[in-house]
Order: sequence, then structure tokens, then C-alpha cells
Amino acid sequence: MFEALDQANAHIVAARNDPDPAVRDSVRGKRTQSPATYPRIRATLSTAMTTAVSEELAVTNPVRGYKIPKGARAKARIWTPERVAAWRERGDIPSTVMVWTVQQTGQFLDHIADDPLYALFHIIAMRGLRRGEAVGLRHADVDLTGHRLIITNQIAQHGWQPVQKKPKTGAGDRVVTLDDYSAEVLHLHLTRQATLKRLRGTAWHDTGMVFTDPGGKPLHPATVTDLFRQLADACGLPPIRLHDLRHGAASIAHAAGADIKSISTQLGHSGIAIAADTYTEVFAEVDRNTANAAARVVPRTRRPLRALPQPDNRGHLRAA
Repeated sequence: MFEALDQANAHIVAARNDPDPAVRDSVRGKRTQSPATYPRIRATLSTAMTTAVSEELAVTNPVRGYKIPKGARAKARIWTPERVAAWRERGDIPSTVMVWTVQQTGQFLDHIADDPLYALFHIIAMRGLRRGEAVGLRHADVDLTGHRLIITNQIAQHGWQPVQKKPKTGAGDRVVTLDDYSAEVLHLHLTRQATLKRLRGTAWHDTGMVFTDPGGKPLHPATVTDLFRQLADACGLPPIRLHDLRHGAASIAHAAGADIKSISTQLGHSGIAIAADTYTEVFAEVDRNTANAAARVVPRTRRPLRALPQPDNRGHLRAA
């Protein structure tokens, strides 16, 4: 059963990244099942089967002894030049979790700078909010004076129905610090929203949400996902999920010097194990860049490796 769920998850992810709009539309509103939900699914089935046995509708409960296979968490992979070339040539996507480089993220943000919802994607990319947390952000949760967001609400999607609820985990209920530029981006967004509200007058739906449709109503999470995909496609970048834009915030924070614990807190993870496991390659790429930058700090006029003796055609060593 759970193998079938894994296959269904893979199908949904592949369809979401398919260049054909009809294929993407075929999974619109469908959600992947996280392995974290598998124990609850098993428990529900076991309860149902126990009831069936007690009512003599079944002889035994086959679920009771079933062990859920342990699935490995997908590793985040970076869209390196080699992978981008393979994707353009053959459509290869190495992982279900793909992350743009910081340069690619910058290219995307520059491309959408004039979009009315630029601030939403900026905050996800730079500070790592989940989709539901960004869509569910309220005016009361924004402290521009203190440069922070108080994450206490999200808009989740149950089937197709959007529902406001608390953050995904206890760690998700957190304070996210804003850099000066991100605070300025939000300030401009809220100023424009106030102007639109004044122009709309009584037609404006005053929901208290930071990100809304043109009439003031809360955004549907799926609408935001669709818009992100359209904007990313128009930018010509390799495909990532909207959730992977949040993953990219981890690499940006690490490049700026943040440690794993700080990054986990920023993203709302319940512990550092998730970040350490998921972002192994992402962090390694940043660390290599940091090491190279450190090496360039020391001025050099000679490279020792070039001065090592080299063998001639008879195998004798000679000076380089």
C-alpha cells in the first residue's frame, strides 16, 4: 500500500514539473502524502480492521503486524550547469527536491520584480517561509519597526478547500527576522495595498491579510503555486517546486554565515537533523565557495604545483 503511495507521489511531482500544461492541470489540487503521515494512515486502517474483526466482518487484522517501510528523505540537489544542460537536452531532473543556485534565485527575483505578488515570493526565497505561512501572513503578524514576522497562522489546503490553521509544527510558530531590504519590500507592498484598498472603497474585502487577490480576498495556496510555475517558466530557469524556493533560503542563509541551528530555527524545523540531512549537497556547495573565497584572500605570485618537476618522454624528471 505505502509503495503505491510512493509511486503516486512520484507521479504527482513529475506531472507538476512537466512542460505540458495539460499534464500539470491533471494533478491540480492533488497533494503528495508525506511519509510522516504513513503511521497515522496505518493506525486508522488498523482501527477499522479491529472493528471489522469484532463485528465478525473479518477474521483477522492484517494491518496489526504490518511494518511501514522506512523511506529515505529526498536530498536537495543544486541546479549546477551540468545538470541544467542535461535537463535542457533530455529533461533529466535528478531529485524531487531541486534548489536553484543563489545566482538563479537572483535571476528569478529580478525577472518578477514588477509582479504584484513579488513581495510574497521574495519573502519565501529570502527568509524561507512555507507557502501556507506566506499566504496566511496577517497585518498583525508584521512588525516592520522591529524587522520581524511573527508566524502564528497559515492557510493550508485540505483537498481543494483552503483552511486557516496554526503552523505545521510547534517549531513553526516562530519569529522570522527580516533584513533591511526585505523589510523595505514588504513596506512597499503594504503601501500599494493600502492605495488599492482606498481606490476599491466598499468593494474591498478587508480580511487583514498581507497577500490578497485584487479584491482583498485571501489567496488560494494552489493559485500561488500555479503563478510561481508560470513565472519560473517565463524566466527560462530549470524547474523547482515553490517549496524548493524555501529550501533555497537555507543555502542563502548558510552562504551568509548562518549555522545549521540558526537555519533550522529560521525555517521552522523541529530539529537540526532535518536540515543537516536534506541540505547536505547544498551546504557543501556553499562551503566550497567559502573555502575558495578564503584562499583568494592571500595574495600569491607563484603556484607551487606548476613548479614541480615534470617527467620528460624518457621518464626522467625535469624542471617545469
